[in-house]
Amino acid sequence: MSTSMIHSPVVHWCKSRSTWVILNVDDGSEEARTIWKGVNVCKTAGMLKVTVEYYSMLIINLFNGKLKVPWQISQTIDKIIREISYSDFIFYHVKREENFTADRTTTTTS
Repeated sequence: MSTSMIHSPVVHWCKSRSTWVILNVDDGSEEARTIWKGVNVCKTAGMLKVTVEYYSMLIINLFNGKLKVPWQISQTIDKIIREISYSDFIFYHVKREENFTADRTTTTTS
């Protein structure tokens, strides 16, 4: 299987696998809720194989089980984990600069 890739000194971007979609998330103020909204959109649209790309290493590590979830966001994180348990969701950290679509949308609308 061939994938499209773009490389630069800062950016590394790969085209999604053919049966997967990429959910770009960029909202530093309410990170967990933003992911919850994106997960719901994907599930409602029948997208069950989703790669979630997010710039917050903290949030990605929470979803990948590398950190204990703080009580302040535990209900939201638990709700997301229950929601995605019957699907294939993969969580990856990306630099904000690599998450061009979300970054561009945020900088042009703020």
